[in-house]
Amino acid sequence: MVVSCWFTWEAKPYVTIVAKFLKLSLIIVFLVFNIGYYCIKYISASFKSYLLLLKFHIETGETMSYSIDIDRNKKLIRYQHKGFIVKEEIGKAWNEFLTLNEFTHQNFNLLSDYREAKFNIEIHEVDLICGFLRSISNIVSGKKQALVLHEPLSTALSILFGEKVNEQIGFKVKVFSTKTAAIKWLLE
Repeated sequence: MVVSCWFTWEAKPYVTIVAKFLKLSLIIVFLVFNIGYYCIKYISASFKSYLLLLKFHIETGETMSYSIDIDRNKKLIRYQHKGFIVKEEIGKAWNEFLTLNEFTHQNFNLLSDYREAKFNIEIHEVDLICGFLRSISNIVSGKKQALVLHEPLSTALSILFGEKVNEQIGFKVKVFSTKTAAIKWLLE
């Protein structure tokens, strides 16, 4: 009795290629599912954190988690933010800056300390913030703002923001990892 095989000796290289292709396909599928899983897990964690922050604001009635202090000796406005930062809170802080004579008429620069904060801002919202700053370019043009950050995604977003406002408005924004380096640059 002769047993036939569906491939011949000459077809063996094709079988090897198909086997390698299937192995590679399985690896790709595995990676895609793992990456997708971790992306969903990260998005879910961010959303949960945002909901907790929102719940905290509603329960306590607290809407701001920042402070603004004026350092007249160094001609700096020190702005510190803690927790999650949304576009609306940035707007409220800027509205407060615009009420300060030191900022609007005495050319004080901004030191923004975000080391205990994380931006919850979409990339397209950076354009909205830039649009707002463009509307007050007569005040911010030529001024400096030093951003002190530790969180990687917030740092990346801030670098993009800084490049845009410097190019479009002339508002000099730089990102730093230490407060000391930030103050040194602001005082130059």
